[in-house]
This record gives sequence, structure tokens and C-alpha cells, in this order.
Amino acid sequence: MQELVRKYHVGAYAFREGEAGQYAFIVRAGKIRLFRVAGPREIVLDELMEGRLFGESALVELCTRSHSAIATTGTECYAIDRRDYNQRLTKIDPAVARGLRNLHIFVHRVPLHDAEGRRLVGTVAEDMEAKLRAMLDSDFGKSLMQTGDALVDMVAEQIIDETRRRLTQPPADDATEKLRARLKTASPPAGPAPAPAPAGVTATKAPPAKGPAPAATRVSPFPNGGTSA
Repeated sequence: MQELVRKYHVGAYAFREGEAGQYAFIVRAGKIRLFRVAGPREIVLDELMEGRLFGESALVELCTRSHSAIATTGTECYAIDRRDYNQRLTKIDPAVARGLRNLHIFVHRVPLHDAEGRRLVGTVAEDMEAKLRAMLDSDFGKSLMQTGDALVDMVAEQIIDETRRRLTQPPADDATEKLRARLKTASPPAGPAPAPAPAGVTATKAPPAKGPAPAATRVSPFPNGGTSA
């Protein structure tokens, strides 16, 4: 198991624009700023607090970072390794794993901001949005967060929240608040030796999964590839 709690001092980078992505992160405490550089300008994309997921594209696709992530206060983040996460997905229900992967791809391919950092709204076709809403509100949608693997469930809550952010109406904050409360009380788990943390970062162990509980070419969140469950 290779997920970590990493500690960042003010001004430390979780990652930099242009780097290869290996980890996704969930803010456990503190604040993270996402930004990109355009010539002499720094374009701020988002300010993230406890419970927010970022760098999630690294979990499903080999890609370079499209922006940087920097701590603006003393900050702790869970760092979730792509290989470990995908191995966990092989141990849960295949339809649920496929649904989660497709939501990851959807979030990766539908940006929240344009090149100038402006919030994008209404970029999802109406029929796709209707299917997504129906799926997320269905029993199958709820099962995505009830796999029996604590790490997968934690990521699932956030990837569903990020999916809702890309739909026309903003998501309710209840799920995020519940996750923030859980992150604050989570106890660190045991696991194999982690990869070394970057300079300016102190790594400590993070919470374990609770026992046992691939890439899509089309962006569909449904287990059969096109219709709701």
C-alpha cells in the first residue's frame, strides 16, 4: 500500500505544471492553490480546502500535469498512488470499477476552467447530463461509494463530487463536509515502504483500506457503456 499523508510547508509544491503524474491527492488539512503560468502571468484556477481531490487524472491516464499545485498554508494531503489504486479496483465488483474509471475519464476530459481560469458551465450535452444525474442518484451510483475498500470509497466520493461540479447545477456540500470530518478523524494505516516524498515534503503513513472490497475509450459512466443502471 503506497498512499501517504504528506505534509507541505507554505510555498511547497504538491506538483508542478509539466511534470508526469503518478499521484492524486486529497486535502486532509490546510489549503492548496491550483494555477497555471501563461507567459508572465499566473492564472489561479482554484483554492482547495479540506476534503477536495486534485491531480485525479493521474489515477487513470499517463499524462503530464496541466497546472501546478502549491500549499498556501501548512497543509496535509493524502497522496494516492496510481498503481496501488488500480490494483484495488481489480478486487471490487467489475461493474463498479468500470463506473468509477469512466467517471475519472469524464472528469479528466471535461475541464472546470478555460485557459484564462474562468469557470466553465454548461459544457456537457443535455442527454449526457441527464444520464449522469440519473446514474449518480441511483442505487448503482450509491454503490460506487460502498465498495468495502476505504481508500476507493474515499476517492469515489470525491470523483462523484467533481463530476457534479461539471454539470449545470453546483453540487450540494453535504458530501464534502462529511468527508472533511472523516479525514480529520482518520487514523493512519500500516503498509509497505512508500516512495520518497519530494523536497519540502514530509511523508507519514495514511489510513488503511478496510479489506477487499480497465481503460474506457468512451466517456460513459454506466456499467454497460451507454445506459443507466
